[in-house]
Amino acid sequence: MSADNYILICKETNEVFNGCASTDDLWKIGQVKTLKKAIELAEEYEEYLWSEGLYLEYGIHFTKNLRGFRVVRKK
Repeated sequence: MSADNYILICKETNEVFNGCASTDDLWKIGQVKTLKKAIELAEEYEEYLWSEGLYLEYGIHFTKNLRGFRVVRKK
């Protein structure tokens, strides 16, 4: 079974999202002050997924803005 997910980092806002590749839906993981911290948050989330027996199928990606994506839930 496919995980169909990825992590998306918005470089403009330093927000980190869990995304669904087949729908372009995003679920916000968090927002930090710097891009470096956003990368660290994404790595921590990936480690969390592994600890829960879940997988990140499409890796970590970056975008300048969220145009074309649909934020489903914000924390």
